[in-house]
Formats: sequence, structure tokens, C-alpha cells
Amino acid sequence: MYCKPKRATILHSYPSADIAAAPNSTKTAIVRFHNGPDEYVFVTAGKSACDVASIALERFDSEWWHGPIPTPETVLRVSLVGYERRYRVTVERVAGYRRIN
Repeated sequence: MYCKPKRATILHSYPSADIAAAPNSTKTAIVRFHNGPDEYVFVTAGKSACDVASIALERFDSEWWHGPIPTPETVLRVSLVGYERRYRVTVERVAGYRRIN
């Protein structure tokens, strides 16, 4: 997953050609993270994998979220509906993307 342009550690990276194939379309995505044995899931939509990860992180930080808040080292797993590829990115990386945009 490529979140422009700040450099940080990406645990898993794939070419984003499939995401960019329809640049103006909205994609439905599932964003997951683990806290111990528990998995927390958020379903949202956005224009790219970076966008949906950013939206999910915003929700995880909101006051209505009653689960644990991801730390900067937490790995978010992003799955775009209709695409086979899965993306893994740290919260720190997504936060850097949010500051730039």
C-alpha cells in the first residue's frame, strides 16, 4: 500500500495499479486490527486503500469507539471489497498520510 509521500515502514507493500484502475470510484473496504486475542473491524468506503485506512483510524480515535485505541505500532489490515490483495500498514504510517493530506 502506498500512502504518499512521507517515508515510513510498510510491513507489506503491493503495486497499487488495481486501486488506481478506477481513480474516481469509491471502494468499500474492511479495516481490521488485533489487540491481544481480539480482532476489531470497521467497514468503510473511500477512493483508495490509504483513504479508507485514514477514515478507519479517525473512527477508532472518535469518542463513540468503545474498543481499544490503536497505538502507532498497531498494524491495520485493509481489504478492498472485490480485490484479492490485502494491505498491511502501521497506524504511524496512516497518521503521517493524514497530516500531509
